[in-house]
Amino acid sequence: MNVSSHFVGPAGGILMSLIAFSVVFLVIAGLMLIMMATKMVAGAVDGRSKPVPPSPSKPQSPAAPAPSAAPAPGAKAQDDLELVAVVTAAVAACAGRPVSVRSVRPLQARSFGGAWRAMARVEGMEGLE
Repeated sequence: MNVSSHFVGPAGGILMSLIAFSVVFLVIAGLMLIMMATKMVAGAVDGRSKPVPPSPSKPQSPAAPAPSAAPAPGAKAQDDLELVAVVTAAVAACAGRPVSVRSVRPLQARSFGGAWRAMARVEGMEGLE
């Protein structure tokens, strides 16, 4: 009786499949342990690399903020015009042709279902110039 005689017939097929499934699950368990160990090592390295802030010997009173000059009434309008100029220059540089930006308004942020999905959309639009 040799080794190959154990793997003959329906019982041999069942035995062979049990051995194969066992090997697969052992490899999966080993990979899981490797990932858990990597996570623990990374956590230990991250925790060790953060410097501990020195404790102050005596509490310091917070300094009073310096009084700031009130902005001029035309300063906001000037900032808005500069913003429009910067946006116009950026759009013209990307488009490669002269453009005219007439107004700028803030975009209302929408949730696309999470940061991963939003990043996938951004990466999917790369190269569509």
